[in-house]
Amino acid sequence: MKVIIISDTKQQFNGKNYWKDKSSGYYKNAQVKPHSLHRQVWIYHNGKIPSGLLIDHIDRNKDNNQIENLRLATQSENNKNVSKETMEKRRQNMAKASEKAKEWHKSEKGREWHIRHGIEAYKKRKAIEKVCAHCGKVYYTTKYDEKARFCGQNCKMKARRRRLAGLPENTEKI
Repeated sequence: MKVIIISDTKQQFNGKNYWKDKSSGYYKNAQVKPHSLHRQVWIYHNGKIPSGLLIDHIDRNKDNNQIENLRLATQSENNKNVSKETMEKRRQNMAKASEKAKEWHKSEKGREWHIRHGIEAYKKRKAIEKVCAHCGKVYYTTKYDEKARFCGQNCKMKARRRRLAGLPENTEKI
């Protein structure tokens, strides 16, 4: 079954009329579900659309709803199927957004948000298990970086003194 083009703003499929939505550019009919024509065409010819996939217009033309022009795609694949003009617009928009983000992050409001967010995030950290580089004892810390190598200040200073004396940090390496 083919899609019948009635006018620039109206297409017909399976006895039902679909009108071009001005905001999205897709042909839709509020009386049927799914509302979009391209999805109806796919379902008619191939059955249910698998979860997580969508219907992509191969030639990027939303007016061409023939089954030969439709394919199953992931969101990522669909995003890549765009014209050079659209890609350029996206790049320009990202550049503008990036500049605005830099301004906001440097602002007083942005700094306050980061301080607040950092404190909240640190409070939610889960303690992880580590082994002290000096005494070999197991300890728990919320410091995830490499600097958290010792179970406490005493072991840290003992290891430092050993290092300065040319000895290994770990007492077991003697």
